[in-house]
Amino acid sequence: MLEVVMAAVIGLILVVGPLAWRVQRDRSESRALATRAYVQSLVDRKLGGESFVSVQVTPRSLWSQGQVVMSVPGGWEWMLEDVWPVLLARVPRGFELVVRRGDEAPAPARPLRRGMAAVFQNPGKAQSDRDVYLNELRLAELAEPLGFQSVWGVEHHFTDYTMCPDVLQFLSYMAGRTRHAQLGSMVVVLPWHDPMRVAEEVSMLDNLSGGRLILGLGRGAGKVEFDGFRLSMDESRPRFVESAEMLLRGLESGYCEYDGAYVKQPRAAIRPAPFKSFRGRTYAAAVSPESVQIMAELGVGILIIPQKPWKEVARELDAYRDVYRRVNGVDAPPPISAGWTFCDASADRAQEMARRYIGGYYQTVLDHYQFQGDHLAHTRGYEYYGKMAEKIQQYGTDTAWSTTS
Repeated sequence: MLEVVMAAVIGLILVVGPLAWRVQRDRSESRALATRAYVQSLVDRKLGGESFVSVQVTPRSLWSQGQVVMSVPGGWEWMLEDVWPVLLARVPRGFELVVRRGDEAPAPARPLRRGMAAVFQNPGKAQSDRDVYLNELRLAELAEPLGFQSVWGVEHHFTDYTMCPDVLQFLSYMAGRTRHAQLGSMVVVLPWHDPMRVAEEVSMLDNLSGGRLILGLGRGAGKVEFDGFRLSMDESRPRFVESAEMLLRGLESGYCEYDGAYVKQPRAAIRPAPFKSFRGRTYAAAVSPESVQIMAELGVGILIIPQKPWKEVARELDAYRDVYRRVNGVDAPPPISAGWTFCDASADRAQEMARRYIGGYYQTVLDHYQFQGDHLAHTRGYEYYGKMAEKIQQYGTDTAWSTTS
């Protein structure tokens, strides 16, 4: 009798054991597939659909935990920097994250990333400033849910042109209203600020946002703003260079120190301390060829704000890349282009509305920067702007608008 029972038990184990193992294996594989789809969606959403970052998942077993394997081309691990904290927080229990480098081969070009800028314009005081802010903030908060990968703000003072006197304060607000979107300054105008304070504010915003800041810098060109701050435009270029040098070194070292003609700063720590390098995510606006050379030597990327024919922009961008490669020993970061786009199902209507509204914005540019005057041609460091003003006066605003659109 005992032999019969033992035989039945053994037979049951031989039948049920493989079935149970197969059920467990199928469950593990199903969970691995679900985990792969979940992690891949996280990566694609965070990195703008960069499908060349691949995700593979090894299922858990009774003896080992599973693995989420991120594969990236050799030398391009930077693509995972932004998404890594998100993955660490969201990968299911029982799985470990692993990064595997591919062969040292050229990776595919970076996909186009799209951002949205809040401008806070109020031409002619058509609305109350408060209403403008409510509307712009509502649009800015829609950027991330609609799939934009970054939110941008600009700095201007004293006029209807742009009512955002503190771009870092605006981006700090947006840091609390978004989860993943990068936050771009377009730009912090260094000659108008104490660069030590800028270093502190930049580091604080980056700490608050988890390292999402794209730092854009510039030197300004509005006479009304320099006059309002009681500063000479003739000094803007050397002030910018000295401030930028101190700021960029400080954000890497954790302290600021500089002894220049305009910037005198004894050594002081930046607190909260920067926790992440700003190399590769610092840009500067450059309109004149002289500024392009300076930005390459500073080791920052180029922020292109279209104010000239695209062929001329491309020629100057090539010159910048050559200088950058020669000075820094590596290729320049991809440029950021900031311009207006009007989308419509009808090409004719898009053209009509663009001329009406983007053309209207272009007129506010001419008014704010006083391109109708001749002061830029006689201001040190702004001679190129003076030539642009001469062309506008010679050919008219409609022709100038056509060449930049």
